[in-house]
Amino acid sequence: MISNWKKFVQETHGTIAFLTAILIAVLLGFCGLAIDVGHYLVVRNELQNAADAAAMPGCGPYIPMT
Repeated sequence: MISNWKKFVQETHGTIAFLTAILIAVLLGFCGLAIDVGHYLVVRNELQNAADAAAMPGCGPYIPMT
């Protein structure tokens, strides 16, 4: 069993393909995270603008009716 493990560790054929597959998965994950965070920031900004626009009429000058 140990000799099989040593042989597996010392074998170098296909190492680059294995590392490439793992790095592609990691990079795609980071790209997805960047897209999600960017979308979150845009939506948050749009919602804040909508809330500000809705609050502006309520902030007008108070004119008492006499």
